[in-house]
Amino acid sequence: MRKRITALVTAVITAIGGFAAVGCTNGRVNDGPEEVRFYLWTDDGGTPKGFSAVLDAFNNGAGKDMGIKLAFSFDTQNDYKQKLNLSIASGQNDYDVVFDAAWIYLSEFAKKDYYYELSDFFNNDAYAGLKSAFTADYLDNNRFNNGIYGIPLTETFGEVSVAYIRKDWRLVCAADAAWVKPAGIAASPVTYADLVNGIDNFNELEYYLYWVKGNKTGVVPALSNNDATWGAWDLANTHTLPGKNAQDYTAAGIKTGILVRQGVEAEAYIRNGEVMAVNIDEYL
Repeated sequence: MRKRITALVTAVITAIGGFAAVGCTNGRVNDGPEEVRFYLWTDDGGTPKGFSAVLDAFNNGAGKDMGIKLAFSFDTQNDYKQKLNLSIASGQNDYDVVFDAAWIYLSEFAKKDYYYELSDFFNNDAYAGLKSAFTADYLDNNRFNNGIYGIPLTETFGEVSVAYIRKDWRLVCAADAAWVKPAGIAASPVTYADLVNGIDNFNELEYYLYWVKGNKTGVVPALSNNDATWGAWDLANTHTLPGKNAQDYTAAGIKTGILVRQGVEAEAYIRNGEVMAVNIDEYL
């Protein structure tokens, strides 16, 4: 008999990732705690650094109190997707918890009834923790095949802005007491010492960008979000995501629609006549 699965899903604007948990029917290990088997993926297919210590602490602490023992196995993303499809589609009892998402098999497997439908567990006084954690709008955003097939990993959805920097350059910048700030940020109160413990606000990020531009020959700092639509805008406007038009971009110092070649466009963040950041958009 095919084993049905329960999905746990996380969402941003649309649900983009999550876990799927198979019902734990494999029994107990040597009359001890019930084992819950996780199957996940990592970049290199190996166990993350420090993970085993955390797992041991749980299994010997809270897990023991709960009567469960967690066990994890990992693969690369490509191997994971292939093995997940083969295992679940053939009804094998290999895993109790797996990662799934709309961009993997979640939509397809939900339609095929491979996953448990969990709607009754949400917005239910009998499960106060689940009820308090997720709003109705958020849960509706995580529906597949008209049902909720997972416990979300986050508690809200929306745009998230992230700036990636090189730590080694940031440390050099934080030690560069001799560097003189250029005119563009001369009035900024930020000094090199403010970057010792990281970059905590836009002014410090701006200081770092100027330092990179002034000290790394041929390097222009690039700012972008995951789909390259508003990264420069967001960082130039204190993490606000407004409606944008040509006047808004111009006022913020952002030049869009720069044609590099056919199918490739760029945008640039210009401040005081200097190009501070660029982003390349390639349309395949």
